[in-house]
Amino acid sequence: MSDTAQAYPSTVVTAVASRYSDAYLVARTIEGVGVAIKTIGLLIGALLALASVGAGSKGGMGIVVAFMGIAVAGAIATVLFLLGTLASAQGQILKA
Repeated sequence: MSDTAQAYPSTVVTAVASRYSDAYLVARTIEGVGVAIKTIGLLIGALLALASVGAGSKGGMGIVVAFMGIAVAGAIATVLFLLGTLASAQGQILKA
């Protein structure tokens, strides 16, 4: 063994490995939550848009309701997708 090489006790090595394992678990979990938020946002947006189109099929004021519902659905889907993207990015940053 050279003068610069240093052996670490097995307890230190185990503790460091455990910390890294826990850190990667947290990073993967945060990334998964981000993907879930994006998926839920897109599903909610699609369901609201479909419901709005259904309301618009009645004609009259239903058409106005349909356009407003589609706009709200798009806004909700966009906001949730952006929040999910931020959460996924944070998980990726923690992995790096």
